[in-house]
Amino acid sequence: MKKVIITTEDDYNITTLILTPKSSSPKAVIQFHSGTVTKKEFYFKLANYLTDQNYIVVLFDYRGVGESKPKSLKNFEMSISDWGEYDSSSVTSWIINEYPHLKIHLLAHSMGGQIYGLMHHWNAFDKVIMLTTSSGNFNKFTPNTYKWKVKWTAIMLFPLILKIFNYLPGKYGVGDDWPKGVAQDWIKNSKENGLMPNFLHQKVSKSYYHSIDKKITAWYFPDDPMSTPETIKELALSYPKAELNIKTIHPSDVELSSIGHLGLFKNKAKERLWPMLVKEFES
Repeated sequence: MKKVIITTEDDYNITTLILTPKSSSPKAVIQFHSGTVTKKEFYFKLANYLTDQNYIVVLFDYRGVGESKPKSLKNFEMSISDWGEYDSSSVTSWIINEYPHLKIHLLAHSMGGQIYGLMHHWNAFDKVIMLTTSSGNFNKFTPNTYKWKVKWTAIMLFPLILKIFNYLPGKYGVGDDWPKGVAQDWIKNSKENGLMPNFLHQKVSKSYYHSIDKKITAWYFPDDPMSTPETIKELALSYPKAELNIKTIHPSDVELSSIGHLGLFKNKAKERLWPMLVKEFES
């Protein structure tokens, strides 16, 4: 494993980890897109498993997250669109240059799948697999108790905290620290009850949501309160020309009690779900 600092096209440094298999002939490179403000280390277990299956795995922190965070988020200006237009695209450019003879796959969790449509390298991937990627619209979360808890927090509490700190500190119960622009983008799009791609398209000079015609395999779990039937439908609207292969996996199908939005990345999924994921890449 080695750490690489990649300078993006807009001159921002992001921290990347390259996990390489022991074999001198890896099958392919997997570019891994994290979920919203989720540090790359959260995905280590799955990434190490994929490395054991003879894949090179590239993990990275988006700007404003983990080791790609500035010393202070207080006056840090950015948008979710930067994660796709610059950060993810620059990682792909680095992979193409570093491993010119290997296929590249995209494995994206949650928001990591939404930003795919902002990447000018969208056609560089041989396989595209999204995990619990949906519109992220909190108006369509389930059950209602969870939906209203998220809506109240986002609409009432987040703006107050942002006004005080100019970012969302994780210690206030929102996970990791949220850059102000990330919180504002997500809240505004959900309040407008719209598609994230339509919202992000307004923030960039060009997007590719309506150009992408590749096959996209998307995994969902019915006990995920964020990836619901309604938000999953909106993935098809986000990528209208893509060939979507939607797979719904019930926890009971794989002898698990729960999976939810994050369970796929924990040890309990190793025996049942991770081999299935490898088969997706190799089919």
